[in-house]
Amino acid sequence: SFQNGTNTVNAYAPSEYVINPSYQLVEYIASMGFIVVIPDYPGFGRSKQIPHPYLIAEPTVRSVVDMLYALEESCEYEFDGIEARNEYYLVGYSQGGWATLALHKALELDYNDDFELHGSVCGAGPYNLYDLLREMTDTTAYPMPYYLGYIINAYSYYDQFTNPVSDMLNEPYASRLNTLYTGTLTGDQINNQLSTSIHQLFKPDFISGFTSSAAYSSVREALEKNSISPWTTYKPLLLVHGEGDTHVSVTATLNMYDEMLIAGTSSETCSKVIFPYLDHGDAILPAMIEGLKFIINLSDQ
Repeated sequence: SFQNGTNTVNAYAPSEYVINPSYQLVEYIASMGFIVVIPDYPGFGRSKQIPHPYLIAEPTVRSVVDMLYALEESCEYEFDGIEARNEYYLVGYSQGGWATLALHKALELDYNDDFELHGSVCGAGPYNLYDLLREMTDTTAYPMPYYLGYIINAYSYYDQFTNPVSDMLNEPYASRLNTLYTGTLTGDQINNQLSTSIHQLFKPDFISGFTSSAAYSSVREALEKNSISPWTTYKPLLLVHGEGDTHVSVTATLNMYDEMLIAGTSSETCSKVIFPYLDHGDAILPAMIEGLKFIINLSDQ
């Protein structure tokens, strides 16, 4: 199963934009004997009438698990001659890296009676969302403000925190936020409607009080709830990241790796590959190649 990265356009969802080069690269794995599924997240495809619950763990995991159940039923009742072995591999990058790690944990701990997970590759995911926003508010500029707006818009709509958007964002950004994530604007177009300046985008009280003020406790709690806490995994896990990533800091992967080992995971089970100098987009292809080699090696064992 491949979990795609951040997307804001309905027409670019996996079920709508099947000629996406990234999807086609993943689909190439099917020629090696794998069944490849690329689920739509909630808010895309047939559920495009609702806002996408961006980086909200429970509906994300549930949507992919439902796809895996549907795959089993389809192979049993609809696709003659195709047998789905109970042998699952997961791959994802960026938002998809976060989703893949959340799914890896869920399949291992909650769905292990139904799905035999053999390994996962997680690329450049914001595994600790609290740390992500803390790092952003500690800087003066961030090149992808639509990521931050996407989080705030989704968390507001789905009542993940109680603070109104106006508690966090300056005008005119607070008022226009929910008009930006309607499934028609690209990330670049949304960036142009926000600001790369952290001090222009966020209110001063939020910047100074996010980490400690009681006024923003619901924001901190929501981010921590949807972050992926470390655990002892016994299923092979590869974490990959570009060293020069300016969108999701490489510290997200370095910290996750260290915390997984502290939690009891063996260094033989969990490994990491850091690509020197590469930024977020530049590391996608090397991450996919490294992940493909990892999965093929596991499938040959």
